[in-house]
Amino acid sequence: MASLSDAYQTLRQQCVDDATLWPRAEQMQGIFVRDEDGQVESPIWEHGKGPVGLYAKLGVSIEHLTVLRKCRSAFHDFLSELSHNMPPELRDEFKRSCYVCPESTWHVCVLIYHENPDLISESERRHWQHIDPEMADALASAVRKCTESLQAPTLLLDSLSICSDGALIAGFTDDTHFRFSTLRSVARDAGREILKGELTSRPKLLMHVTLGRVLALPSLTSDE
Repeated sequence: MASLSDAYQTLRQQCVDDATLWPRAEQMQGIFVRDEDGQVESPIWEHGKGPVGLYAKLGVSIEHLTVLRKCRSAFHDFLSELSHNMPPELRDEFKRSCYVCPESTWHVCVLIYHENPDLISESERRHWQHIDPEMADALASAVRKCTESLQAPTLLLDSLSICSDGALIAGFTDDTHFRFSTLRSVARDAGREILKGELTSRPKLLMHVTLGRVLALPSLTSDE
């Protein structure tokens, strides 16, 4: 089975292969909103459609913040270099199409139980079901019970990747005891038991933190 390091390398190679079309962010452009000045802001999810999942919040630990701030700085250098030779008006347009995730939102997604239906295929959408507050409480209780005895995972920073869809991610690998993989597996079993069916989730094989996104590049003329 391919390692996570191989998976991150594949993401980077896909980005290189799609370089002339980068970023392929059409789907995300429909989710993120812009303020009155055209600056990209955080996405707004339609109430009741999800996503519903289990997330490890990383914005409260100084150890986590120290590592992720260094990762963010590296991506900032990349974006600065990318825009350096743009004319001022195009540089401003480019900056308005870049989204930097606030530290308070930094997280690793353990598992998505039900994805927003706008982000999944038609074949997956037939499994989608609304998770009402009562079912959400039952799911949270089941996950809490089956994970409370597990040891907290320690993830290892593997690499930084720029993805074809414009995502800027820090990729991690599991510790030698595979604690994160165990957490994901146990939480998945609990979800299937409570929801009584398949999980409409994008494949969550990676262990990553999304630190930002590039949603569009400015239109350049042949002279630019």
